[in-house]
Amino acid sequence: MDSNTRAAMKELLPWLLMTALTVSWMLDLNTQAPSAALPAEVAALMTEPGTDTGAVFKLADLVAQLEESGRPYLPFLTVPTLRTGLYALPAGGVDRQQPHGKDEVYYVIKGRSGMTIDGEKYTVGPGDVIFVAAQAEHRFHDIEEDLQLLVFFSEAEPEAAEE
Repeated sequence: MDSNTRAAMKELLPWLLMTALTVSWMLDLNTQAPSAALPAEVAALMTEPGTDTGAVFKLADLVAQLEESGRPYLPFLTVPTLRTGLYALPAGGVDRQQPHGKDEVYYVIKGRSGMTIDGEKYTVGPGDVIFVAAQAEHRFHDIEEDLQLLVFFSEAEPEAAEE
C-alpha cells in the first residue's frame, strides 16, 4: 500500500468509525417487523437525488425489499455525494463484483467470510467496517454464514496519484 493510500485511510478512519457506530446504534434500535414495501418517502429518495432533508431507513424494510427483488444488491439512497445499498451473499456463494471507480465502505451486519483486497486476505464478521479504495480488486470469498452488508459509495472523484 503506497503512502498516499495510507494517508487517505488515516483521514477516513474517524469517519468510518463514526459511521460504523451510528449504523450499529441504528440497528439496535430497529425492532419493527419487516413490511412488504418501503414507505413512499423512502422510494422518493431513491428517485430524487437532490433530496437533502434526511430520512430514516428501517433495516427490516430494506431486507424485505432485497428478498423480494431476488437480487444480491438493493440500492436505497442516492444523493449527489453518496450512494448506499444493502448487499447479501449466501453461505457458499460467489461474489462476482468488479473494481469500482469510487471509494466504498462496507459494514458487516451479519455473516462471516473471507475478504481479499488487492491480494491481502482478511476474515470479516458482524460489526466489521471495511474500506476499499477506488479501483482496488476486492472480493468476499469462503462465505461461511449468509452475509448481509451495508455499502456506502463515495461520489467524490479519487485524486490522481502523483507521478
